[in-house]
Amino acid sequence: MRATLFLAIALLTAQIASASGQKILAADESFILNRIDKLCKKYAEASTAGAPLPESDYGPNAVSRGNSATRFITLQNPTWQKRKCRVRLNQSIGLARAETVELRQLYPTERIIGLYRYNPGYFVTVHIAPCRAALLMATTKPLDEISVFGCDYQIIRDVPGKPVIVNLLGMPGKRQLVTLSARHRKFTKATLDGKPAPDAAAGKPFYVNFPGEPNELPTHRKLGDLNPVDVPADAEALCEAASIKKAYRLSTTITEAAPNTLLAIPLEAGCNRLKTCAFVRISGKSGIASFATISIPDALWHKKTAPAVICPAYYVPVTADIIDKKIDIFLLLPDDNRAAIKHECYITAYPHPYESKRLILE
Repeated sequence: MRATLFLAIALLTAQIASASGQKILAADESFILNRIDKLCKKYAEASTAGAPLPESDYGPNAVSRGNSATRFITLQNPTWQKRKCRVRLNQSIGLARAETVELRQLYPTERIIGLYRYNPGYFVTVHIAPCRAALLMATTKPLDEISVFGCDYQIIRDVPGKPVIVNLLGMPGKRQLVTLSARHRKFTKATLDGKPAPDAAAGKPFYVNFPGEPNELPTHRKLGDLNPVDVPADAEALCEAASIKKAYRLSTTITEAAPNTLLAIPLEAGCNRLKTCAFVRISGKSGIASFATISIPDALWHKKTAPAVICPAYYVPVTADIIDKKIDIFLLLPDDNRAAIKHECYITAYPHPYESKRLILE
């Protein structure tokens, strides 16, 4: 049963991540799986029963698992736009009536969403990042988990006999007022990036200044639509394998870019990748876009394994030398009567460009 919870979360995350062409986990993110595995062990008895949730509120393939006091909810967003989900903290997700319900996010980052009164008609709006999965926890019981109020965070290590390690996360240039809660656990010493942080150990509010310059524009955003144009003269040389009859182009300029930023040109599901090609032209020089693979089979808790979803995209790294330069983005497709399909280009970044401050508690 514990393995079921662990594998379902891992597979769901992998399915969404690879469908968008992004990495499943970065090289230094193995602690995420360790954290989820620890939660699976700790809340094993609350993970034996599950049920699908209505798509109208929660999106496709949403599931709630747990008992009458604690529920784990998995959500996914297989689109390129941020998605809103309405989470109802009541019997509809499996919670028995109580005075209050705490809702927190466990993945992709940990976040205290809030403490709410149990209300059959009330819902909490939760945002799911584009092309990502999310794991939520709703409970009517007091939690003894390390909790950080005021910013997103990651529990790197929380095992008996060793200092607790927490990464505090924030966007560049932001100043956040943060409070740590560990309920009955007491700490005598705390450091933040190696400097003493006595207020953190005492559970008092303290400010965290995240380095870097603030971004003026959203890290993930749509750049625009690609419109039909004549096939470029150099298209055949650049795209030898493609069966070219139609061309689409977007001309744009990127004024800022976070680390690990990419241009993304999604293809519609079912499009024959072997007959397509994408490239960019920057200051008169052309280069081919890299292609992202399809997703893995989707193993859901309440359904049989579904076939892999083909949701490919082309990617172009955004480097400092192309900032403020004119960029022509081309997508080449066969002439197969798909003129009504809207082709788009997005700018995105993975991993999300948080700055991190390391908090160590003893």
